[in-house]
Amino acid sequence: MTSWRSLYLPFADKNAITTAIDAALIALGYQRYDPFGIVPGKAYPQAVRLFLAPERGGWTRLIGESDAALLPELSRLAPVLSIELDDTKAHISAYADGAASALETAFVRSARTPDCLAFALEQTGSSGSAALGGVALDALPGDVQALAQNIDLKQANSMFARLSGSLAPKSGGAPSDLLQQPHWNSAGGAQITALMDCLGVPDWRDPDFVTLRDAYALHERRRRSPNARLYPGDAETLAAVPNAFDYTPIYAGKT
Repeated sequence: MTSWRSLYLPFADKNAITTAIDAALIALGYQRYDPFGIVPGKAYPQAVRLFLAPERGGWTRLIGESDAALLPELSRLAPVLSIELDDTKAHISAYADGAASALETAFVRSARTPDCLAFALEQTGSSGSAALGGVALDALPGDVQALAQNIDLKQANSMFARLSGSLAPKSGGAPSDLLQQPHWNSAGGAQITALMDCLGVPDWRDPDFVTLRDAYALHERRRRSPNARLYPGDAETLAAVPNAFDYTPIYAGKT
């Protein structure tokens, strides 16, 4: 399962983006729904789950799971950059003027230098980094890295997999939602990082979809019931995205 995905447009008009998405979703047979209401929404076998982020430096980010058929329509507003990090592998594509496009063609005007796009796509990073619980060891605190040297990573990761499988039904998410994290020091992570530096996209990586989704849901519950009890981990979830309401949820499904 892809552990991180986002769309980027060098376009600052959030209202125009929302209008374009709504029109495209209707044309594709989707129906908008609110997953954060008091009553759980209808479950759809096929769904679009996105958050529209605040504009940053002339760029707008859409975080989460889209439909590939939506992107050409959205690209009629502005070029669309689609990026996914699937464990250690990057999937990068571009759309412009209603069709798939070469990255160098769609975003040549956004690039900081004429050749930085090609340079970014050549980056390979460190694809063989070990991981614990889906998190690259290089990204863990020093004391945890030292501890990991004395354990069997294969057995430890097997334990994490079993734990995530037992917890997922209680959270309503997939196992990878809970423990899998993108490996930013991997080959794919290096490509994406170099590309976003080339394009000068600010604040492009965080929050990820799962962190934002969980924080938004808790902030919404606290808004409805300010005195609602906080369970273990809730305070950390709220603090992870304190401005969750600055993001606009766009959820739609079809049967």
